[in-house]
Amino acid sequence: MRCQFCAQPDLITFSLPFSFRRRARGEKLLIAGGNSLSPNPDTQLITAVALGHRWFSELTNGSNASLSELAKRHSVDRADASRIIRLALLAPDIVEAILKGRQPRDLSLRRLKRLTNLPLVWEEQRQVLGFTS
Repeated sequence: MRCQFCAQPDLITFSLPFSFRRRARGEKLLIAGGNSLSPNPDTQLITAVALGHRWFSELTNGSNASLSELAKRHSVDRADASRIIRLALLAPDIVEAILKGRQPRDLSLRRLKRLTNLPLVWEEQRQVLGFTS
């Protein structure tokens, strides 16, 4: 096939603005103006959100007297338990998007765990996590 607009046969050149994002499984190339939603559900993220709800329930129903007890019972660091439990406070539409794999591409479990102050206000969560434009 010969490109009628190119100086060289079979060579098409185009340019797009892009950026790299680090993810737990390597680098991601993000093309500006492209679809910013993840094409597939992130099983690690889904598992963590479900675990957050379960652990939050354990704390509120009295199964565990404290966060330290919960962490010890599940053989995790207290800080990690705290980070996972915060996921139970995500806005329902954010949880639904995560379950359907429609979260922003750069939203990963690693990124969520690194957030030191996940807002409690759902609109602020949407802004911080990239669910609003």
